[in-house]
Amino acid sequence: MRSHSISSSCCGDVSGSSTEDAWIDERGEAVVATTTGFIVVGQSHTWGWGITPQHVLSLSEGNRAAWILTPWPGGDEIGSRQPIVWIPSGPDRILADGLLLAGVHAVGDPAVRESFAEVVGEGWDKPRLELDQKRPDLSVVDTVLDRSPLNAALVINVLEGSSLLSQLSRLETLRSEVEIAVTAFSQRFDADGSRRTSGTLPGPTRD
Repeated sequence: MRSHSISSSCCGDVSGSSTEDAWIDERGEAVVATTTGFIVVGQSHTWGWGITPQHVLSLSEGNRAAWILTPWPGGDEIGSRQPIVWIPSGPDRILADGLLLAGVHAVGDPAVRESFAEVVGEGWDKPRLELDQKRPDLSVVDTVLDRSPLNAALVINVLEGSSLLSQLSRLETLRSEVEIAVTAFSQRFDADGSRRTSGTLPGPTRD
């Protein structure tokens, strides 16, 4: 897969992949959140570029970060078909835990699932898992994931301000097909209608 930058969300309108701006968690606390990134899981196209999507992981960041895994509408029947929510084990493991979620539930890799179940223990396969409460040492599972190339391709879409921007080095040891899409250009309008931009629009390649 070829890497390049894009300026907009690849899957912001995917049904069921986003969360509301505010919701109440299991402890009755209000959580204000915004979606800051996505991981699309699927298969590489035979043409050599693009992806046939099967699942999407949406990253919601607010009081606590959360990954929400949902099947891609019309995707192949592979891996989990129900929404899965993981709260990452720590702020420095948001991307790492997202990759594990892809391996455990989207792809269903046997070696990754076995290792994850052994480390996390009871409740590892529940549709909601708060890893920040269990605080397991997932470094062993990271190693299993790195040594077991996923039978999948990943497209990681990182929006401005996302915690994922500072964690992309995690991908250096991952032996799976990955394409990273970061913001090349953004445009915002204030309440008074004034326009704010950052970056530049990609243009045609010049000799």
